[in-house]
Amino acid sequence: MNRTRDGEPAPVIVDLFSAADCSLCRVALADLAPLAKELGLVVHMVDIAGDPRLEARYRSRIPVAEIRGHTVFKYELDEARLREMVARVRGSGG
Repeated sequence: MNRTRDGEPAPVIVDLFSAADCSLCRVALADLAPLAKELGLVVHMVDIAGDPRLEARYRSRIPVAEIRGHTVFKYELDEARLREMVARVRGSGG
């Protein structure tokens, strides 16, 4: 498992694909915030607006959260799946 200088587990990056006009995205981000703090996650917001490739891939499913390209949840937070994916990433060395 990768660790920071102070011995803490290295943060796991969660990509949250969203758009400014998405109310479900705001809810998912609010629900994700306390878990991000608890689990040592970094939430990377990815605004799909204006990117034809991202719009085509995600618009009908946002919000979509991914860790290392693997979908963790779409539409709403799946806490159990998020915890499982974080544990899997940390168990595999980061």
